[in-house]
Amino acid sequence: MSKFYTPDISEFYVGFECEFFNITTTKTWLPIICDVDYISIAYDTFEHGSNFDDDSIEQTFRVKYLNKREIETTLNRKQLKGDNIDLNFQLIINDNLFYEFDYNINNKILEIEKWTTYNNEENNNRVHTIFRGEIKNKSELIILLNKLNIK
Repeated sequence: MSKFYTPDISEFYVGFECEFFNITTTKTWLPIICDVDYISIAYDTFEHGSNFDDDSIEQTFRVKYLNKREIETTLNRKQLKGDNIDLNFQLIINDNLFYEFDYNINNKILEIEKWTTYNNEENNNRVHTIFRGEIKNKSELIILLNKLNIK
């Protein structure tokens, strides 16, 4: 499975993390955080780039699929438990609240459950699935965590 994919134009926004191939100077892939200029380049490439030259979107922008390392850095945690297919980990907020994350690397499906313990009794938990869906990259994960108010 590839570590990268070509983004769709709808994925671009100020703050979007991707890689840009700098054909004019370094001739290498550079990690960038999109600003207005890069978004302008992306729109111009989508509209006018060809599939045969170095100006195609596939040759200009790419995005790294979400992986264990990116989840760790996004959540400021180290050594998440899991294997090469599934990651399962907890983000503990306090004694009464934690989130459990299950991420399948192959199909990019993330499930987040919110666990609330009442009266500090182990058998008195409430569990709610608060998200289940596809998350392809770090930028999508950051947006989701902000929308769910998970920090």
